Amino acid sequence: MQTTYEDALWIARRTMGRSVLRVQDERDKQLKPAAAEDWRSVLAATAKHLRVLGYDVTGVAAPEVAAHKLGAVGRAIEIASDVLERQGDELPEVLGGDPTAVQAAQVEVAQIALAALDLAGSDPGINQFERKQLRAVATQLYPLTSQPARYIGLGTLGDLATGSRLNDGISRMSRWAGRWERASAVVPADFIGPPEMFALSAQLHFACEDSWRLVDGLLASPHTRLTKRHEATLFRLRTMLKRANAGVLTAANWWKEQISEPPEIGWTPPEITFSELRAAADEVMRPDGELLGAAELVPDRATADRLIQTVDELAFATRQVASRYDQTLWRSIGPGEEIDPDHDLEGMLVALPLPWHPDNITESESKLVASVIWSVDQLTSALELSHKLAIQRGDERSADDVRPQPTVTDPVDQQPEQPGPSL
Repeated sequence: MQTTYEDALWIARRTMGRSVLRVQDERDKQLKPAAAEDWRSVLAATAKHLRVLGYDVTGVAAPEVAAHKLGAVGRAIEIASDVLERQGDELPEVLGGDPTAVQAAQVEVAQIALAALDLAGSDPGINQFERKQLRAVATQLYPLTSQPARYIGLGTLGDLATGSRLNDGISRMSRWAGRWERASAVVPADFIGPPEMFALSAQLHFACEDSWRLVDGLLASPHTRLTKRHEATLFRLRTMLKRANAGVLTAANWWKEQISEPPEIGWTPPEITFSELRAAADEVMRPDGELLGAAELVPDRATADRLIQTVDELAFATRQVASRYDQTLWRSIGPGEEIDPDHDLEGMLVALPLPWHPDNITESESKLVASVIWSVDQLTSALELSHKLAIQRGDERSADDVRPQPTVTDPVDQQPEQPGPSL
């Protein structure tokens, strides 16, 4: 199977996001995270990668170990660099012919590395000398992130690859999920108004819905061959995705009331990339306009494995977009600065205010904020489950633990489905 440069960068970005979640979970449980042990491997891989892209980072030595959380990030960055280096004599021509794509790649690598350094710097086990080194490297990386860059793919640079490329609907879903996630990160908050917030809510709704429908198919198909453990994980994952979907639908309806008429589909990077994601999802799930049955959607074990990976890709992208949506919402109705509230809600759409609310927030806005926080929390849980399942699926399974798929009623299925927002 082919690995493109863009795919490899997406894997590195996703690996970084998962590392953050794991370390946060360990800190919540008052466990000692192993975040700082491999930060040097991230620096070494970043320096090597950026050198290929024509940017030198100084003061970086080769790491001694790369086995823990940030070591996985370092390896992912290095794998992406290897894709470029394997192009041989053709690489200089590609880099010289598309400078905008090179800038976009530099931005991507720098952002991943800075997130890793920030995570390492928050570890109390790092000494003052190490913190000084982290700051010195971060100072070299920050200028890269301010470059104008293209976020709808990486042009010819992103298509550089090794091996033979899969280009069916499932592979395109994963690819465009990553592009949608990246594109949503670059829209300035000052340019986001009620129409854009409505459109983003609708995108999150469709992403959640497509994800849980894929899980539905995996649960119902006799070809998925689930173990009892994996089946239980999928049931929980579907529940989290449906709950998240309920929250973003509430937000979409709130924003719809704030605008005189539904906005036309625009040509912003998030809208372009999401339209491509939806087209790929329709090819996989609705090739003739109607939702495929479970046996058609998942005709064999290999397809089931690929769809499980795709659900994981979608869960990561959707969670990241929803998290930024949460911050954008606070900037639009809050006190004008980033707020990091304790997302601890015991029920959906509960009445606020909470202690961190600005005094002038209305009851209606409180319910809006609660629904978005709820969705982010559910998507975070969904991401943990999808990642766990994607890893477990690669393990060997004993034949006696595999069983046909029963017809099971999930409590969430009893809830009436809400109509989706109209784009």
